[in-house]
Amino acid sequence: MNDFLELCKLRQNCRGFSEHLVEHDKLAQCVEAGRLTHSGCNAQPWSFVVVEDQNMVSQIALCGQQLKQNS
Repeated sequence: MNDFLELCKLRQNCRGFSEHLVEHDKLAQCVEAGRLTHSGCNAQPWSFVVVEDQNMVSQIALCGQQLKQNS
């Protein structure tokens, strides 16, 4: 168990994103899969927002960076 905890402490996330846009149908399937996922007492306490407009995605990313800097 200690080895697992050490691994968790040392791991890093590397995120590389391509410029390739995901097809709308695939996005809809992902959201549907998430919507159907089990939750405690079937409460399904989540909501999903899909943004496909590239300009809006950039604006949201900028807002997120600003929030992170101010916290």
